[in-house]
Order: sequence, then structure tokens, then C-alpha cells
Amino acid sequence: MQYPYLTLLEIVTVLLTLLIGLVIFYFLVKRWRETKFLTALKAVALYELGSLLIYLIYPFPLLSRISNVSVLKILDVLIFGVILFFIFYFITKKILLISWKKSLISFLLVIVIVFPLLDSFRIIFAEKIVNFSVFAEESAKMEAEMKAYFEEYGFFGGLLYAPLIPPPPVPLAFKVIGTIEKATLSWPGNYLREIIIQTDSKSPEEKPEYKVPAEPIYNKERLPRFEDFPVSEKFEGTPAQIDFSSDSVGFKIFKDKLPFGAWKEVIAEGVKEGPNFAGHYRVFKVSCGTMCQIGIIINLKTGVIYDLPTSALGMEFHNNSSLFIVNLPPAEIYGQIINTTYYIWENNQFVEIFDTIISE
Repeated sequence: MQYPYLTLLEIVTVLLTLLIGLVIFYFLVKRWRETKFLTALKAVALYELGSLLIYLIYPFPLLSRISNVSVLKILDVLIFGVILFFIFYFITKKILLISWKKSLISFLLVIVIVFPLLDSFRIIFAEKIVNFSVFAEESAKMEAEMKAYFEEYGFFGGLLYAPLIPPPPVPLAFKVIGTIEKATLSWPGNYLREIIIQTDSKSPEEKPEYKVPAEPIYNKERLPRFEDFPVSEKFEGTPAQIDFSSDSVGFKIFKDKLPFGAWKEVIAEGVKEGPNFAGHYRVFKVSCGTMCQIGIIINLKTGVIYDLPTSALGMEFHNNSSLFIVNLPPAEIYGQIINTTYYIWENNQFVEIFDTIISE
């Protein structure tokens, strides 16, 4: 087996997390009726098996593939959550003999809140323990393989939706364990992060005003161009120390998608290459599922990390312009036209200036 110690670490931490969640579930159910621990274990095991099967069928929001509208993402979460709740309710009713109200309470508390929270602690714990000497050789080997991959295919390479580029060299055992972890522990957090990273929490009145020049007026015949928003600066100094304490949602997903600290190597090597957007920023992208890319943007002068807009069909940006295009035209998925959105980077945030669908 490739990377036996790291694989064992993943298996043990996932199983331990499930066990802790099971104990919490057991004591919750025991408050309602006398229940044996093995009975609770049976119920949770059957539910997790059903959850895994559903996740394999419904691995990523389906409606969101048609459009990036946040309402569809929320609807996706509700559909997936309702399906899993009915599985959970059927099992707990048959095995634990509890009412639907108590099933709903335990589902929300344990499955939606406790399991994702425990999984977050698991990830933090694994990142700390992987620095121990027993894992050092395998960690160094994995980092070397990832570095070689990025040097050959670029730092975005197979992390983006690119069928002709081979995926990163992640062992099969890791992929299997990762699928089990997402299906049984972290799916609520993963889905909610996808919504948060796409949803603008500010109301229209709170959005910073950006005045597009009166000429040209943008439309489908006259789309925004990179030369409309020139940036003359080209940063060539020493990059500032990166602020890895950022609580950026995109940064959290970025780290989750690259195993065992590989994200540090990706960022370090990318920063060395200098800016690739708007004069003094470095953009990093990563796949968040089928037809889904997210990422981060780092200010090389300050080291601050910001989120990128989510994309289904790629992004385009230049170092000599503040224009950022999401979902490159012709933007079409399964015969459905989706919106190409044009942003400019202003005051440390992306400001939307044109959308091909909204403008119709």
C-alpha cells in the first residue's frame, strides 16, 4: 500500500470521529428512551451506509451545474438533506422506535452540526500529528510527487476541470477514505461553504458603488475588455509573508482539496513566480467538484488572502488588468446557457459590472 502510515492516520481519525459522534448520538437518544449502545451503533451504521450510497449517486449539487444562482445551491442542499433525513427517520423509527420529531432533532444536532464540527477538529488534529517523525518520510515523498506534478502541469493543472490533464497523484486509498468522510461527516459543511462562497452577504444598498464609464456601454455586442481596465503596475519586489490565519471560506476549501499540507507548497511556489492578476496579486484556483472551480487571491504586497468568485466553466484574468471573467463564453452546460459574469477588482473585492444573462 502506498503511504501506509498516512493512510492509517486517515482511517483511524475518520473512525475515531465517527465513534465520538456515535457516543454523542447514543446519549442523546438515551435521554428519550432506554437504548443499548449496540442498537444505536446499528442505527448509525445503517444510516451512514445509506448516506454513502446517496452521496455516490448525488456527489455534487446537480441544480448548481445549470446555473450559479445561489438559490439553486440552497435548493440542492435542501433536497440532499431531505433525502438523508428520510433515510435517517426510517432507520431510527424501525430500530430505535423514536418519533419523527425526535428523529429530526437528533438529525439536525448530530448529523448536520456535530459530525461536521468533529470533522473540522479531525482535520486540525491530522495536520498537527502528520508532523511527527513516523510520518515524515511519507509526507516528504507525497510533497515531492505533488511538486513534480505541479511543475509538469502547472499549479492549476488537473485541479481544474481539464479532462486531458491527469489528476493529481493522490493515492486511491485516500480517494476512497475521502469519499467516505465527505458522505458521512462533512457533507453539510461542504455544501454550506459552496453557498457562502457564492452568496454576497451585502444587500444592494451596501455594495460599493462602481461607476462604469458612460462610453462604452456594455452589452452583448460590446462586452467588457481587459484593456478597458488597465493596470500599469507590475510588482517585482519581495512578496510579503502570507497571512495563513485567514478565515476566508475559499482558503478553507483550497486547503481541504490539497492533501496533507500540499497547499503550502503550491502557494509558496506560485508566489515565487510573482503576480498574475491586477499588478500585484497572485490567483490560485482549485476544483471543488465537477464543473466547479474556486480559489483565492493573495495580495503580494500585504500577504492578505481573499476569495475568488466560484466558476463552472473557467476564469480569465490578466496581470495588466483588473478585469476578471467567470464562466468563459460560450458558457453552456448540458444544453443550458449559464451566465458569463464580468468583475473588476476594486477596494479588495470583486465588483460585478456585467452579466450576460441578467443583462437580457
